[in-house]
Amino acid sequence: MHRCWEVAELTNSIFEELDPYTDQCFGDPELRRINAVALYRLATTCRWLSESALDVLCRSNDGLISLFKCLPSRSWVISDGLLKITSPPVPEDWDRFLRYSSRIKMFLAHDFDIALDISALECLRAALPSGTVLPGVHSISCRTSSMLFAYLPFLIGPRLLKIWISHDGPDFRLSALPSFGFQSRTLKYVRVTSESFGDISPLISDIPSPHILELQFLNQRCYNQVAAFPNLRSLYIWNVEDMPFPSDSPLSSNAPFPALRDLKLSGTDISFLLNLLSSLKSPLLSVLHIRASSNSTSIMSTAVLNAVYKKCSVFQLTHLYLYLCEEKEYVAADPATYTLEFSLLTPLLAYRCLRQLALLTPLGFNLDDTAVDLISRAWPQIEDLYIAGEFTCNLEDVSYPTLAALISIARYCPSLRNLWLAVDASIAPPLCGTNVPHHALEVWHPCFSPIGDPEPVGQFLGSLFPSLAITDT
Repeated sequence: MHRCWEVAELTNSIFEELDPYTDQCFGDPELRRINAVALYRLATTCRWLSESALDVLCRSNDGLISLFKCLPSRSWVISDGLLKITSPPVPEDWDRFLRYSSRIKMFLAHDFDIALDISALECLRAALPSGTVLPGVHSISCRTSSMLFAYLPFLIGPRLLKIWISHDGPDFRLSALPSFGFQSRTLKYVRVTSESFGDISPLISDIPSPHILELQFLNQRCYNQVAAFPNLRSLYIWNVEDMPFPSDSPLSSNAPFPALRDLKLSGTDISFLLNLLSSLKSPLLSVLHIRASSNSTSIMSTAVLNAVYKKCSVFQLTHLYLYLCEEKEYVAADPATYTLEFSLLTPLLAYRCLRQLALLTPLGFNLDDTAVDLISRAWPQIEDLYIAGEFTCNLEDVSYPTLAALISIARYCPSLRNLWLAVDASIAPPLCGTNVPHHALEVWHPCFSPIGDPEPVGQFLGSLFPSLAITDT
């Protein structure tokens, strides 16, 4: 064997490239099969390569079927789509089972073509201590419909970092579920999704306070639990389709979300998002992400911006994303209802720590060269800037800042890498030797910018932004 294989770091790096569970392999089943076969052959080549190859090959596991097949064949049988225990294994029969199960880091507790019969799970519970079946697992994905779901507290060891729970059964099933009772102090990330808008609070009632929590939706009972998590730093709610608490009643928690720094809300109606945003008492958010798909009129958009100014400290907020969308036919029928003036952004100019800003509204903001100059001076640390109107291209009379406005951006935003901004590039400003080239800007999305003669425009942009690539959106 070549001595390069004796370098553990090199060997591990090669095996990592063959990992069949990467995102690249996930979308290519044939590549996943090829990589798995290669690792299997390496694992059977020699004892020196076996350990590292098996660590990668066994890193992720779908269910427990493959592990139960490590038991002597006399112990089990597959019948009617179920793996059943026919005779209890003796203690030494579990050695190979545990040798492979201890390597698993990511576990999928789903039922596939073959499911475990309850006899197999009860045999496991009787033969092994709690937490020894999957002692090294740090990430699990589970379905409430799976037979494995109720056994997770017994199966999983104390090193759990991430858990993704998918509720795919009827709502009444949740109330009958045993408590998860996870006592792992290392738990950082919890995600709960559901196929219905039922009460998901039983799923998180006994989970220790995570650092990151993703929920598909939120009701009042669930809100009361989440708001009291002492260590919650990031909260993502993808479908805010109801008032999480009555807007005219006091909150159950005097200090909701005491550690929250990152909040992402998405829903249909802006009023629901505003209701949840109003519950924040301490303006310590550094990241705020709001996405609404309807009712994004100028009145409601103004309310969102005012809530941002009220709830976010000028010294803390670094990332702000507002995607306020609307149906195209509503905007076309009454454009005046969705028009926004630059004056609404004036308070936002005080947030000098902003590094990423995205403002997408149905018709954008009325900007001119002076407005862009004020924006450029206000946000010297900005890295990504997105100010656009979703349906501006459908309007006949639209006023844009001129191409010369980009000089202010080049002068006052030295860290800007990505820009989404429409300008009037009908006439290119004359080249000026006093303009200092801006090398950081790599991508400009001109949105619906009207452009005249491309040659002088290209010369102007090339001299001002030597690293620039223009993306046609």
